[in-house]
Amino acid sequence: MDSRPDRRGKLRLRPPFLKVASMIATSTAQRALLDQCCVTCHGDKTKKANLTLENPDLNTVGDHPELWEKVVRKHREGLMSPPAVRLPPLAECERLRNWLETEIHRKAATRPNPGSVILHLERLVEWLGRVRGTNQDN
Repeated sequence: MDSRPDRRGKLRLRPPFLKVASMIATSTAQRALLDQCCVTCHGDKTKKANLTLENPDLNTVGDHPELWEKVVRKHREGLMSPPAVRLPPLAECERLRNWLETEIHRKAATRPNPGSVILHLERLVEWLGRVRGTNQDN
């Protein structure tokens, strides 16, 4: 159970399904905005820029960060939408962009990938200590 303080400062328990229900409602609203603004050009039939936004599930945005980061980047740079397309209010577009970024970051936080060590360069002191069998680093 999730707990939140109410107006009087007392903790109020919230069942976890409410959090999931609000996430689904949010993704449904974002899907409607995408369908209204983006799918006309980036649908399965037109597929401009070899990109389709018609089928991706918005409940799994964090599983495909390469796709959604591209969408966020193009939107932030002002390259989307074309001037001929009627856009919703700027606040709604920013809400979509912020929501996408939050979902990408939320998923990335659960599985950090620091990369791999390809090469370890030894310092001269470490190498000499290894060769001589002593540790001269101290």
